[in-house]
Amino acid sequence: KEIKKLDNNFKKKAVFIHTSLSHKYEDINLEALSSMKKVINKNRVAFGLHSPDLKILYYAQIYNPESLFFYVKTNEKIKFPDNEHAIKINEVNKVVSNLELLKLSIGNGDKKKIILKNEFDTGKIK
Repeated sequence: KEIKKLDNNFKKKAVFIHTSLSHKYEDINLEALSSMKKVINKNRVAFGLHSPDLKILYYAQIYNPESLFFYVKTNEKIKFPDNEHAIKINEVNKVVSNLELLKLSIGNGDKKKIILKNEFDTGKIK
């Protein structure tokens, strides 16, 4: 109800970010992305990583959020705000590349015929 009310107040211009301020797995609740999409426009729900487990960011991709948010820190050996769940700057390109590959592998749900020329062919989708 609260999200729907805010959605109406922003005249459907806001993007809502689902995140948990807890590091407990049971508090992450990725299924909330689906619930939020049912209440507001599905293209305006994003996910913010607040977990030290980077796999959560990848799992969130399955719910097709509008955007993904995560903290970045330099490689210095100092204590950063949000240090426990921040990604080192030298790892960001790898993480983004992994996210792009995962999104590609999730696809759009359309089944396509794969034609193999021979047993060594990796396949071409038509």
